[in-house]
Amino acid sequence: MWVAATTLLIASLQDNPKPTPVDRSGEGYLAKLLDSYSKLPPFYLWFDRYSRDTDSSGFEKSGTAQLWYGGGKKFRLYSMGQFGDGMLNVCDGDTWLRDPLDLSQPVELDAAPKTWQAMYPQASPNQNGCLIFWLMDGKASLNDLAEKDKPITMLRKGNAMVVSFTNKSVGKIQIEIVEGWLSASEFVSSFDFDGTHFEFISRDEYKPFVFGSRFDRGTFDVTPGKGVRIQDLRKKKPATSGLAARAGVAGSDH
Repeated sequence: MWVAATTLLIASLQDNPKPTPVDRSGEGYLAKLLDSYSKLPPFYLWFDRYSRDTDSSGFEKSGTAQLWYGGGKKFRLYSMGQFGDGMLNVCDGDTWLRDPLDLSQPVELDAAPKTWQAMYPQASPNQNGCLIFWLMDGKASLNDLAEKDKPITMLRKGNAMVVSFTNKSVGKIQIEIVEGWLSASEFVSSFDFDGTHFEFISRDEYKPFVFGSRFDRGTFDVTPGKGVRIQDLRKKKPATSGLAARAGVAGSDH
């Protein structure tokens, strides 16, 4: 009987093998990175976006973006695509405006987000420049940025530390850190159609962070331009989601 019981136990283990542990070796590094980015002082940042799909042989430039961060919840994010499409987000710490830079659409006004992630879905991690906001929410946002039960891996590539993880809304994300600073990020979305697997990859490459800049007085001005349609959401719901601004891109000394 003992032999029979042992045989059944072995058979059961073979039918139900122990699950392979999820590789979270990069979790500690990512948590420290989030903590350090939550303490960033005001800065200016420029980055370029490149894209490619399954059939492409390499990346092609598809846009640019600039971010002015004034501390707290003050920011100005201007992005422009290769076809003239763009978006301008401005927040003065109290009001958040979002301008689609399209006269056929209204400029939206909302209360400033309580956390950077509260900008979602208007500011998904893979939208131009928005990953930096998610990093600035700190290590408490770790499980929102990187899915809890999915791998977080880390490896060295030249002088960069590469951290890879999965975001629930975006898919695969890979960030490259050089001497503690965000150097590049890649976002991989995929789908299957008619038996064929497709992937679309966006890559942001960041210029060095510039600290100590003096921003123009109107950099964080959220006053919409004259004659534009305005949709004011501040009266309709709590300060949880966002919107943007109209005035042209303010300059900065950098």
